[in-house]
Amino acid sequence: MKTKFTTLLFLVASFASQNVNSQTLEQLKALPPEGYNSCGFDEGRAIFEKNHPEAIKENEAREKFVQQYILDHPNESSYNSGRSVLPKYRIPVVFHVYGGASHTFWGLTVTKAKIDSALVYVNKDFNGLNDDFNSVHNNFKTIRGTMDISFELALKKPNGTVTDGVDWITTKTGAGYAPNSVAADAWDNKKYYNIYIVADLYNDGSSTNSGYTLYPNVANTNNNEAKTVYNGQYLGSNTSKEFASTLSHELAHAFFLLHTFENGCNSPGDNVSDTPPVSNNNLQCHSSPTSTAPTSTCTGTPLVNVENYMDYSGRFSCYKMFTKGQITRMDGYLNVNDVTLKPLWQQSNLITTGILSSVGINLVNDAVIEINVFPNPSNGIFQLNVNTNKQDNYTLEVKDVLGRVIYSSALVSSGNYKTTIDLQEQPTGIYFVSVSSSNGNRVIKVVKE
Repeated sequence: MKTKFTTLLFLVASFASQNVNSQTLEQLKALPPEGYNSCGFDEGRAIFEKNHPEAIKENEAREKFVQQYILDHPNESSYNSGRSVLPKYRIPVVFHVYGGASHTFWGLTVTKAKIDSALVYVNKDFNGLNDDFNSVHNNFKTIRGTMDISFELALKKPNGTVTDGVDWITTKTGAGYAPNSVAADAWDNKKYYNIYIVADLYNDGSSTNSGYTLYPNVANTNNNEAKTVYNGQYLGSNTSKEFASTLSHELAHAFFLLHTFENGCNSPGDNVSDTPPVSNNNLQCHSSPTSTAPTSTCTGTPLVNVENYMDYSGRFSCYKMFTKGQITRMDGYLNVNDVTLKPLWQQSNLITTGILSSVGINLVNDAVIEINVFPNPSNGIFQLNVNTNKQDNYTLEVKDVLGRVIYSSALVSSGNYKTTIDLQEQPTGIYFVSVSSSNGNRVIKVVKE
């Protein structure tokens, strides 16, 4: 168990992978380590520390805050408990697609629909709604964690105009972008999480580098340099559902999760207490929930949590879970009181980025709108009860996490309203039920399992 923490500055986390459809496990194992596990961490750290030496002390203070947060919130991430009416964290996201809609990424295109599918996978992964969540190895079922979060495409640009959350950049291909070279294309890092879709991440001719993340700190956030860069051929439905979860791996890096194999068997490992120490990244899955392999050479913890999103096992369809400790660590970093992450999920910023409507946020004329939905979560059938006390024209809407309206209806002018919402034909995931009028607005989250 890894209970201590380190104050080293971790800046860049990268994931370079071969497509499992084109190479077998035996072929990958035959490659030298750099053939399947390339990380820009050391170079990125050296460059950033040289340019921003103050970041080392900054990270020490941030890490101390997070370790105290973990001690103060021991039950933050209990499986399927504590789900709030709205997600605790709603993160406005913008995808910058280099080359534009007509560009190809190693023979594949990137479309709005594929970006939508990528976010569906991500939100399922973080919330424990992935369809293989319950098939986790028996040794790790009790430490599974779920995060109350939704990543949502921004609906307003920095200038306040309407957007669908995708920035098609036609003047650049995006190949080989250095950590600070995307700043000119970034949307304000204090308001949006920026994801850059490219083909050749390092301008080295390799098609198999999946992505890398520059951990946000005060300097790179102020300079609009915090980001995730991602290979378009591995985005959403461009690849298998399992391998598409590599984006979840990268976004967890943005919330300061390290690889589970960080520092090998040596303390403090990945700074998370419930991820078993592991000697190296892994290239195979558990064959069953009771299997006895793969194992680690670390003393006392032979079985490896290869199903963890922070291993490198996604290429072999192993990804299934975060641990409770990893969830609480991400919670902690989202609550650090600086410009890096906390401003993103504040109500005022959700209004600025179009995630929330400003209408009815502050209710006027003592208006009351109450919404009750049960059961929640459910298999798709929700019973809805709405109470209003002001005469007005009310609208009921159900939206998915991408902002698409699934259902819309006018309500009676005031009083009590009961109906059934049927989402059985919709995919599992998070949905938002809203009732709004000129007097006010109420939104709650429902989860289809």
